[in-house]
Amino acid sequence: MEIENQNNNKLSLSTRWDSTLTRLNSSIAHSRLGKHFKLLDRNTTFTTELRAGTATFLTMAYILAANATILTDSGGPCSVSDCTPICSNPPSCTTTHLPDSSCKFPPVNPGYALCLQTTRRDLIVATAASSLLGCLIMGLFANLPLALAPGMGTNAYFAYTVVGFHGSGNLPYRTALAAVFLEGLLFLLISAVGLRAQLAKLVPKPCSDLLLRRNRTLPGLYRTPERTGNRACRVQPLHSRHHRCLPHLLTCFPRPCRNCR
Repeated sequence: MEIENQNNNKLSLSTRWDSTLTRLNSSIAHSRLGKHFKLLDRNTTFTTELRAGTATFLTMAYILAANATILTDSGGPCSVSDCTPICSNPPSCTTTHLPDSSCKFPPVNPGYALCLQTTRRDLIVATAASSLLGCLIMGLFANLPLALAPGMGTNAYFAYTVVGFHGSGNLPYRTALAAVFLEGLLFLLISAVGLRAQLAKLVPKPCSDLLLRRNRTLPGLYRTPERTGNRACRVQPLHSRHHRCLPHLLTCFPRPCRNCR
């Protein structure tokens, strides 16, 4: 009898909770907020979107730390002038002089390390702010359920190839940032005039269809080199039987993708 009463109480609580969620979803769906996001037209509910947004945030939250760490490895705005002066005569330390460029590399000078720490904190804030702005624009104006954040991959190319580890590359940090800014303006321009859409149409249809399939998202794609070599871009889900293959980013080009399927 007691067990039956407990089951009835649990059922009653579950029913009341479902009823509360139903009323909440109905209320928001008919509000200005629900009409703006077209919840009824898209056959979705507020709680569904809330769960989806939470899952998306938890999936992308690592970017806050990863992006800041990668870009900090470029050295950022830190330079030799941030290094702590070295004593010419350590016992008396009567005179000091600035170290050479080797102070930026292990063992890192304390002054340079402090500058890197400050830069990393600034980059975390910048990553969060830019992601917030991008997501707000995408949600409020484009009305699309997409989250925007700095991409993983291009930041590594920027940090380790263009600028180089602690500024050891071919371009200074500020010059590289200016190039990225101009690149962003260029992409904005070609999107505004419709050129981006025309370029997207040049992508072979098998490849574009492949990337748009629901069950084969980009992180879940990889090549099987032992079976396909470099002549085709056959892809398999990440959870397929080829579990020993390392995941690779799939990039389809017109010529090698004639056999995409």
